[in-house]
Amino acid sequence: MATSDRGRAGSELSPVFAYELGQAFGAGMLERGKGALIHIASIDGVSANPMETYSYQASKAGLIHLTRRMALQLAPERIDLGLAMLQLRGISR
Repeated sequence: MATSDRGRAGSELSPVFAYELGQAFGAGMLERGKGALIHIASIDGVSANPMETYSYQASKAGLIHLTRRMALQLAPERIDLGLAMLQLRGISR
């Protein structure tokens, strides 16, 4: 597998893993009537990065929107979703 293929595969899995883990842990939280999930994304999901990291940026944008959708769906069930968006210091945009 070429390096770009590995990066692409890893980036595509981020929202998929978050969804699958949400399904797995969400079932127990629904039974208990409360819970919380925290997703960690990157500021690259909402702003353009000067580096050519297309699949990474698309993956983080997908994770951000997945979190929003899950939060809307699960809030009535008393399951909270949090999202941390990180940015490295010293990188200008």
